[in-house]
Parts: sequence; structure tokens; C-alpha cells
Amino acid sequence: MKTVPRTALLLLLAALTLMVLAPAFAAGTPQPVTVTMYAFPNHLPSGAPSKPGPDGNTHDMLVPSDMVVQPGQQVTVKVINYDDMPHSITAPELGLNVIVKGGTAAKEGDPVTPATTTFTFTAPTKSGLYRWFCALPCDDEAGGWDMAKSFDGQDQDGFMAGYIIVN
Repeated sequence: MKTVPRTALLLLLAALTLMVLAPAFAAGTPQPVTVTMYAFPNHLPSGAPSKPGPDGNTHDMLVPSDMVVQPGQQVTVKVINYDDMPHSITAPELGLNVIVKGGTAAKEGDPVTPATTTFTFTAPTKSGLYRWFCALPCDDEAGGWDMAKSFDGQDQDGFMAGYIIVN
């Protein structure tokens, strides 16, 4: 009977272990992702009204208001702001409080040249819903409804608040 050298046996076992574990390692490192959001005042760049709230008025909004990411994923958020006011993306549970620069207009009533703000964060490793909101007062033209407390916290979901969904 022929014996297999100990070194060859150890190399074979190591190779088999790597083949079994490789998919788990690959699944544990999600690829970075970029999410683009748009901030609009109570009208769109075309001049058309933005989304109306339950009060019938149009309001400031950040769209999409929700984003889905993977646990531990590096997330780059690019916000293009067509409003001449700054906003924030504040998520205390994630340690986020990013100021989104306001766009500019040459003079009152002129179209707004959008400003772009980009930031990066790492999603939590724990799955869950992490709420964000705008911490800066806005929506003056519509009586500040966007900034009113909603059933789940500061600001109105789908307008100036939403969720980072880690799944």
C-alpha cells in the first residue's frame, strides 16, 4: 500500500476547505453602491408642481426617500439639490448628519442651478430600518408641513424623511 505524503494531504485538505468557504467569504463582502437622490422645492425644475401632500399643497421633497442596502455595504449617496435652500440627511442611529448644499439662482425667480453633495457611509451590519430626516427648517411656502412631526418621528415620510433599509 502506497502512503500519501503528509504535506500533500494537508494541501489537499486546505484546498477543499477553501472551496467550501469561498462562497461564504464572497457573500460577506457586498460591493459598494451609489444612490442618487434629488431634492426639489414645492415645484420641479420644469416648473410643474411637485408631489402633493394630504393637505392638497405641494411640498419640498427628497426622492427617492428610501434606499435599500446590504449589511456592511459601503454606500455613496449623491444628492442633487434643485432647491435654493440647504437640507440635511440626518440619521442619528447611523451617526449621519450631512448638510446638503442649496442650489443657486442669479436672482429671485430665476431657475435654480442645482448643487451636488456627495457623502459615503458604511451600512450597519445589523439588518433593520434606519430612519433619516431633514433637520433644517424648510417648506416655508407650504406652511412647513414637511417639518411637522409624523407618526414615526420628525418630518413627513416620502417628502423630507425616509428610511435606509438594511437587508
